[in-house]
Amino acid sequence: MRGFAMFTFEQDTLDGAVRLQLTNTKTGERVTFMPEFGGNVNSLILAKGKKLYPIIQGYKKRSDFISDQHCKSWHLIPFPHRVKDGQYFFQDHVYQLPINEADRHHARHGFYAHRHLQIESVREEADSISLRLGDKYLGEIPGYPFLFRTDITYTLHAERGFICTTEIKNIDTNTMPLGAGWHPYFKIGGSVDELMLRLPTAYKVELDQRMLPTGMLDETPAFQDFVALRGLRLDTLFQFAPHDDGIAALELYHPQLNLRLQFGLEIGPQKYNFIYLYIPPSRDAIAVNPMTCNSDAFNSGEGLIVLASGETFRGTCGIRLA
Repeated sequence: MRGFAMFTFEQDTLDGAVRLQLTNTKTGERVTFMPEFGGNVNSLILAKGKKLYPIIQGYKKRSDFISDQHCKSWHLIPFPHRVKDGQYFFQDHVYQLPINEADRHHARHGFYAHRHLQIESVREEADSISLRLGDKYLGEIPGYPFLFRTDITYTLHAERGFICTTEIKNIDTNTMPLGAGWHPYFKIGGSVDELMLRLPTAYKVELDQRMLPTGMLDETPAFQDFVALRGLRLDTLFQFAPHDDGIAALELYHPQLNLRLQFGLEIGPQKYNFIYLYIPPSRDAIAVNPMTCNSDAFNSGEGLIVLASGETFRGTCGIRLA
């Protein structure tokens, strides 16, 4: 254990896999990460007043990180959502990615969930502690020969909660296509049926039966006022409208606990301009997935980031309770 005046950094194991933890010793707030599984954020406990609330649903066994299809807390790199038939055309070349969604025959959610990230630094400030994990991808996956470096910085802040910043640098000599996202499942209370949801101005993206965009947007903003999730099915993609301050803030509200989870995202050019919401059949959590691009952006180009050699993408999101 490495200790600071207010924070600690610890390392142990979960079912044989290395687990890292940042803790605020004053409040009891803490967050755990699994570097062997793409830096997965496997748990997050934040405080409101003197009470602690676990808010991210994670895994309890090593095998679940490998076999579970719910993709809990995956970093969606180098593309979120789907690439149709795993195939895309970029700068006069056709590329074929591995198909990992057999029923729809797509490449889904990138390939970063099983990358083994390394500890790059642990840094203490007066009111926060940050852990930076890094990895260098050297073109090992068929269909994505572009070299890049990823650095993910996790911060536990005394006032601002939990912050995640992802940086992806093109270390290739060639230009590369890129999308990024994150796939946390939020769990507050026993069921999502106890929650209400509010979005900043956002429009539903119409998807076909293969979960690919049709090119149509619903013209009516969704969830602008709090909407009860009881009985509501969500497997839905939204696109944010521009915001002057460059921040979109989603809120989940638990009326009986008088608890609000606020999820703030950077939006704007090359930021998190899309969000995917999914409630699984168990209805015990809701997936809230910020994405830089539309589904199948490797083919449509909608929101696609094109990084020249030496350029870096940087995106930040944050979670706090109120």
